[in-house]
Amino acid sequence: MQKDEEPAKTGSPGGRRAILRVVKFALASGAGFLIAEAIPLVGVIALYHTTKVPGITSSSLAILGLDAVAFGEG
Repeated sequence: MQKDEEPAKTGSPGGRRAILRVVKFALASGAGFLIAEAIPLVGVIALYHTTKVPGITSSSLAILGLDAVAFGEG
């Protein structure tokens, strides 16, 4: 920064826009994470009618497919 330039003020419109962008990014990230967690949970409940999955099926194609869909949507 040169001597004749003033530092950006926090109350300036540009600063508010930057804060708004950060808040929007945080909300979108949180929503994506929740969607990525909700899809496998709902799928497991639909497949097994419980949240407890038998240990032998933890690597089944249905569970892996749910994970792939969740990561794609989230």
